[in-house]
Parts: sequence; structure tokens; C-alpha cells
Amino acid sequence: MKLRACVGATIACGLALIPTTANAKGVEQVTVSGPGLATPIQLGAEGSNRLADAAGLYAALRDTTSPSESTQPPAELGPRYIATYTYGAPEQQTERRGTLRQDLYPFAADGPVAYTPSGQKYFQTTSQGAWHRDERLALLLVAAGVPAPASAASAVPPAAVDAAPQLTG
Repeated sequence: MKLRACVGATIACGLALIPTTANAKGVEQVTVSGPGLATPIQLGAEGSNRLADAAGLYAALRDTTSPSESTQPPAELGPRYIATYTYGAPEQQTERRGTLRQDLYPFAADGPVAYTPSGQKYFQTTSQGAWHRDERLALLLVAAGVPAPASAASAVPPAAVDAAPQLTG
């Protein structure tokens, strides 16, 4: 009985020491470039994943877009920012790195939208090309340092930007 408990405790301790992110695959960083930025904005894994989620990157890669998301919004899109995501494979395949690109329009007239171009490879998945709308997109980009144009200043209230999560890493 004691031997069984000792073996069980040893296995539990060993499993607890294995990092949970060691085999994770996903976005490691993103670089955002565009108008009004003296230098591109770079975000680490946490900020990159928040931005990728708000910009619909993962949805575009899962091929779950509906026909309404496949068409460019009819409204004025405003300034375009380019997000270049760097991703890595699981630990046992660390030599595999890749990039994905999105066009971000945080100040579009009908609300923030992002476009994921078709034909981009992400492991065994290929993006189909999709538009994605999410109000968080403008808040996250402004919090990261993208300057809000004067025409969009009222659409992105300072209190909302202050409440947006910090994207430094």
C-alpha cells in the first residue's frame, strides 16, 4: 500500500514539473506596421494571441467563415495596418517557424474589421480568406500604440483604452 502511494506521488510530482506550454503551438509574436507608427509595434505571445483572437485569425484558419464574412464590408475602411504573426511548432519541431499576415482596419466606418488573405499555410491548414469584425480590435491596437485618427477619437473613448488589457508581452 505504501509503495503504491509512493509511486503515485512520484508520478504526480513528475507530471507537475512538465511545463504545459512546452508542446504548445501558436502565435509567438506579432509585428504591426502602418500609418502613424515611427517604428513597428511588436507584441509577445500573450498580446499576439489577444490580437489574433480579436482579428479573427484563428477563425479564418479553422475554415468556419460564413458567406457574410467572406465579402469586404461596403463602408470606408480607413487606414490599413499590417499584422505579421510569427508562429512556431511544438517543441520537438522547433526548426519549423512560419508567418501569417492580416490586414487590420481598426477605424473602419462600420466598426473595426480585419482581413486574413487566402492561401496562407498554418501547419496542415490553409487560410480561406475571410473578413472578421470585432470591436476589441481598435481598443487593443490603440492600447498597443496605434494612433487613433481624429475622426475616430470619439469612437475610441480614453476610458475604454485605459480599460483595455496591456499588450506588452
